[in-house]
Amino acid sequence: MFLNQWKLVAASAILLSLPALAVDPKDQQAYCTYLTEQAEAQRDLLRTPVAAAGMTQPETGLPLQVVGGASLGLSDFRKAGLTMAVARQNCELYKATTGAQQEIEYAIPRLEKEALRNRLALIDEASKSLDELMDKTAKMVEAQNATRLTLFSLQTTKIKLNADRSDTQAKIAGLYIPALSDKPLKELVAEKQSSEGSAQRALDKLSRQNNWDVALSVGVHQQVNPVAQGTQPYGAVTVNYNLASHAINKHLDRSVEAYDEWKKVQEGMSFATWKFCTSSCWRA
Repeated sequence: MFLNQWKLVAASAILLSLPALAVDPKDQQAYCTYLTEQAEAQRDLLRTPVAAAGMTQPETGLPLQVVGGASLGLSDFRKAGLTMAVARQNCELYKATTGAQQEIEYAIPRLEKEALRNRLALIDEASKSLDELMDKTAKMVEAQNATRLTLFSLQTTKIKLNADRSDTQAKIAGLYIPALSDKPLKELVAEKQSSEGSAQRALDKLSRQNNWDVALSVGVHQQVNPVAQGTQPYGAVTVNYNLASHAINKHLDRSVEAYDEWKKVQEGMSFATWKFCTSSCWRA
């Protein structure tokens, strides 16, 4: 019963070690479809009554009976809905995680590309100014108010500017940057952290359902030795409650709080490393 629950837990843990790749909406949709199908299978399993049949002898000396019926636990029915909630939260977490990771991965290349574009704009402005100056100098040379050496120096500078423009354009073309979010990186990281907290709280609610259960069983029984005429219905209600539920719930709450604190520390360290790299590594 708990196999798919552990799959959902493992899926949320795997998100912590995802490689930083360009985000493809098809990838996100495929992963969310996988989570949804897993959750729907577990939901159908939990909310569907369990049929049972067998032979029993209530007490020694009593006739043998054939019993058939079905049972359904209210706790399992509640878990069915919570399992879908966990899947939805893990889907949102995956989207937030991949989005933030892509933003971090391409932050430095984007800054570099912006710097190169600014450099290209400055080269274009300098080239226009230089063209005007060369035209004036050429006229001054014709009027013998300037030397040809001065004009040659300007022409040499023009050649260097053209070479610099070509090199800058090649660098810009060589930098691949996918479509990125318009939101600031800090906001994307905060959304990812919020999604992680929501996923953990959803798992917390699901785990709490293991502390209790109210099972309803209904069916019929038929005496077979000797064979009796007609079947007899039966029904039973079974209540289970874990006496340590209060302590268990406290531990679950503390685990969510501890997870939130751990992620805050982890995200703070990651963001500090990114800021350091965008300053010192960029200058290098």
